[in-house]
Amino acid sequence: PSPPPLRPGGLTGDPHLHFAHGGEADFRGEDGAVYALLHHVGLAVNAMFEASAFFLPSLKVRGTFITELFVKAKATQGSRSVRIEFTPNKKPYWPVVYYETGKARTLRADEPPFAVDDVSASVSESSRSGQQVLEVRTAAWKIEATARMIARSVVLRKRQIDLSALAGAVTRSHPTLRRAGWWRRTG
Repeated sequence: PSPPPLRPGGLTGDPHLHFAHGGEADFRGEDGAVYALLHHVGLAVNAMFEASAFFLPSLKVRGTFITELFVKAKATQGSRSVRIEFTPNKKPYWPVVYYETGKARTLRADEPPFAVDDVSASVSESSRSGQQVLEVRTAAWKIEATARMIARSVVLRKRQIDLSALAGAVTRSHPTLRRAGWWRRTG
């Protein structure tokens, strides 16, 4: 029999991992550590985890959340690449695209999408919930990162990032979760 169709894999909450073939797991990241969530030809997705407590009905939970996301994507044609930083708890609060030239552009919901060859990025915002959604597309992947408030957090207005990744029909990569040491912050 053929394998079941792939669903988007991803992470939600503190974080609960959802794998493309239907499996699930929980993960506790180290406070302040950056982990490589997905590496594939021309694409790297890394995330910073931050410890943050929140309340359940009769319990205080000390969890970790993704609070910053870093994407590096390379176009399949040519050699141009871009980096995208999404840090919704720090100014400018919107994703920032860094070109190879060093030039930067802030992505906002009311502006046109960014595109370099077959790599694109756009942002949408829900006026009702205040959620920001960053969508990054390459020839083989669709990445969605949703910034939303941590429910019942002890830190007011703290945002987490939920993440989903969907491979194209020609790609059957298995994402790995490991500590990332290559990401360099700017500024």
